[in-house]
Amino acid sequence: MSMLFLVRHSQASFAADDYDALSSTGHEQSKALGRHWLARGLIFDRVWVGPLRRQRETADGVAAIYGEANAPWPVPERLDALSEHDGPRVLDSSGTYRREAAPGLSPRTAESERRRYFAAYQQVSRAWARGEHPTPDGLESWADFRRRIATGVEQIVDSAGRGEKVAAFTSGGVVAAVLGHALGLDDEEVVTLSWRVKNATVSTFVFSSGRFSLDSFNTAEHLPTVYHTYI
Repeated sequence: MSMLFLVRHSQASFAADDYDALSSTGHEQSKALGRHWLARGLIFDRVWVGPLRRQRETADGVAAIYGEANAPWPVPERLDALSEHDGPRVLDSSGTYRREAAPGLSPRTAESERRRYFAAYQQVSRAWARGEHPTPDGLESWADFRRRIATGVEQIVDSAGRGEKVAAFTSGGVVAAVLGHALGLDDEEVVTLSWRVKNATVSTFVFSSGRFSLDSFNTAEHLPTVYHTYI
């Protein structure tokens, strides 16, 4: 049996000019994952990375820890199928959420803004996954997103040798969709599950010819509680 270690990216920079860059906490989460894997003696045969900056920077943080220890780390291969879905852009087009707080306000105000954003995001995302909210022109539909993930899983599985360990760095929606692929979950179950995927957590799957099964989901044993984040 081969094994896939599917990693959600570390904490990004919500409300900053560039959300896609990791926060300082995100960089520490990546290093914690690298140290944890090294302590377990994990050596990977292949590493896949999605196209988003936060996905690449998470993989880079782990790679840096392996490099400091002179431990083997495969040259990462880009896999566009690991990119996140267009949910945030669907929300932007819906008119459901309008930003009120400006950067630099108090932590309490920033937290209130974050909660308001995610309440709107969850409402629109559920409707979008159920087919009750239209996909704006030029964006990938929810159904196409799930098909893309299924194709990406097939590519990872087909390219792996017998008994290999594969790491893949992606986003929360993708992790949930891969879990949905393994367990046969419906669309609303997948989108709801995606909100429970913490930053820099690992979900593992075992696979062989004709089989792809869940082994563990959303594990965070390598992260101190203070590093349990969701953005």
